[in-house]
Amino acid sequence: MTISVNSIHKDFGGRPVLKDVNLFCPAGEITALVGPNGAGKTTLFKIMLGLLAADQGEVHPSNSGLLGGIVEKPAVYPYLSAEENLKVFARMGGRKLTKTETHKLLDQVGLPTDRKDPSRNFSMGMKQRLGIATALLSDPKALILDEPFTGLDPMGIRDLSQLLRDLVENRGMAILVSSHFIDQLVRFCDHIHLIRKGQIIAGGKVTELTRKMTTAYRLTGAGLKDSKTLRGLGVRVRNDRALVPANLVTAHELLRKLAAEGIFPDSCQPELDLQIVLDQ
Repeated sequence: MTISVNSIHKDFGGRPVLKDVNLFCPAGEITALVGPNGAGKTTLFKIMLGLLAADQGEVHPSNSGLLGGIVEKPAVYPYLSAEENLKVFARMGGRKLTKTETHKLLDQVGLPTDRKDPSRNFSMGMKQRLGIATALLSDPKALILDEPFTGLDPMGIRDLSQLLRDLVENRGMAILVSSHFIDQLVRFCDHIHLIRKGQIIAGGKVTELTRKMTTAYRLTGAGLKDSKTLRGLGVRVRNDRALVPANLVTAHELLRKLAAEGIFPDSCQPELDLQIVLDQ
């Protein structure tokens, strides 16, 4: 199922918070909404989930029951176990979960099925996983997740990213996330849209935006210190690492020239600056 937002406008006290917002999130893909605090991300997500009414515009599907989501932070009962939380939230939706169904959901989000202690003992990553499990209770066709990486360590970010990719690939869901972690988003998202002061100012495939935001290429690997190409660009190599400004050479040309010298870096990662696109 595809999610689309058409010409959404929202005022609070006469102050526009969202202005003519259009957004498209295809089925089977992960789309990210990126912007500074106060840009309108959470307000938009609340409108999409039916928690807030827009002043103008439409959300498709209009049936919020087809959408699952977490806004601001996972809503779980800290004194209940993961299994008990799922059963309580299922009853709120008029559904009674069997033990098999509960364990299947926990397995799906990577939580242990034999853990009986209160969820207040969980790490932030485990709480996020439990929140996603509650969002999946209604078997939604799409997920909307507001800042799901907040408070996670690098391993937690990696694991949650993989969980979202698994949901897309195994269930064909459309997933929309908001985040400040642009470096992480480009690794697992398909599309990124940038929002500033309530307006979408740019959007497209990750590859397109990465190209615009790249300021340098970080190379690692043996032999870089012997490269005539890097010396010619005035790039210093320290401990088999080099930072090559993107305004000097493209990644393709850089790697081609290094290969011609018989030098094959272990990695070539773009250094990204989101502000470049936000300032356009």
